Amino acid sequence: MNPRLDVSVSASWSKDDYLDSQYGLPNADNILVFAEGTIHASKTLDLSGGYGFGQVKTEMASSEYSASSRPDTASTMDWWIDEQDRNIYVFTNAEWQVKPKLVVKADYTFSRSLNDYDFSNVTTVRNGSRRAEAIDVPSTFYRSHDVTLEARWKWTASMDLAVQGQYVQFDVEDFAVDNIPLLGGSLSGTTFTPNAIYLGDSYRDYTARRVAVLATRRF
Repeated sequence: MNPRLDVSVSASWSKDDYLDSQYGLPNADNILVFAEGTIHASKTLDLSGGYGFGQVKTEMASSEYSASSRPDTASTMDWWIDEQDRNIYVFTNAEWQVKPKLVVKADYTFSRSLNDYDFSNVTTVRNGSRRAEAIDVPSTFYRSHDVTLEARWKWTASMDLAVQGQYVQFDVEDFAVDNIPLLGGSLSGTTFTPNAIYLGDSYRDYTARRVAVLATRRF
């Protein structure tokens, strides 16, 4: 395209159907797209960037059928879940050779993961009674921002000295990692009595800042 521009694009798609599986994983659909490019703006400046997208759709099937269930109503105990997992990844990079011995770099990375759950079940049985409709669990959300700045000085032919600063912001919303209980509880009718010892969240939002001084020696 242009001697100053490098571009690469890749994509893949797969669909798996397990026709003999009544329960478990009947099908899965996967999409992956990634593109990146670099602009050689000058002899001393390079700019790069990229974007990635991934999506996984799966259908799971199961049943509440037990040893005491009637065989003629077994199918009324079936339930299904359609799960969709979407991931986005973006990065940018700039590298500037300010002087023959001094190089400045800047990097930014963004990632986000979203997961949605859609539950369904059989609500009407043969005797006319109805089962409670399945309720979707909350969607999950993971996101991170990562910024890194670096100045590197070529001290000798075999040694570099660098100063690096980094900022990271991480956010999460996931019902499966919030207030994890060590013990359970008891259910009487529609009343749940907790007797749990809660351990807190296994993942939490955080902000991190880092400053580092680096020395690299080549042998």
